[in-house]
Amino acid sequence: MNETAARLMRATDEGPIVAYFGYGSLVNRATLRTRYIDAVPARLSGWKRCWRPRPAGDESVAGHVSSMLSARRHDDHAIDGLLVYDSLENLPEVDRREAKYDRVSVSLDSLTIDVAVPQECPVYIYEAHTNTAPHDPGDPILQSYLDAVMQGFMHEFGENGVRGFLHSTDGFERPVRSDRHDPVYARAVDLPAHQRDLFDGLLLEKGVTYV
Repeated sequence: MNETAARLMRATDEGPIVAYFGYGSLVNRATLRTRYIDAVPARLSGWKRCWRPRPAGDESVAGHVSSMLSARRHDDHAIDGLLVYDSLENLPEVDRREAKYDRVSVSLDSLTIDVAVPQECPVYIYEAHTNTAPHDPGDPILQSYLDAVMQGFMHEFGENGVRGFLHSTDGFERPVRSDRHDPVYARAVDLPAHQRDLFDGLLLEKGVTYV
């Protein structure tokens, strides 16, 4: 039995547990705010990442209009991410963090993961309320948010994981708002110089523009 399986066994002895699949900022462990049990890299089939508008009446973060990262069902795609195991009692706190998203169940057979998910553990993903919004104004992406997401993929999947995130996410035709030095995102992270240079270079390759 590996260390993750042992932790899960001990946790289930203490009370109910849940798991949620992070595909954006939740991939970065530095942004997690609960005392979660464990987190492991995973792949989820039947979903695709995309940038979406914020809900009507909530178009801004700290006065800055921006887009939000989401995932939508797509039979022909799969996304890499982080499966976070947490206590059921912590789920309301995660729901509050993801208040602009719907928490929906995913089936265990859609997950590719090294350690089997306990059968009694429900697995969720958060999808934006605006997944089906008919209009997308293409508002900017916050650089402080994007830095956190890309750092998470770097830690979990390496440079190829960051490239995969950029390649597999719809909606990168919108610009990036340069707020790295005065972060708008509430869970902004510090980037070492080599990550900053790598991320900026990859975004340049992708043709991203800045505002």
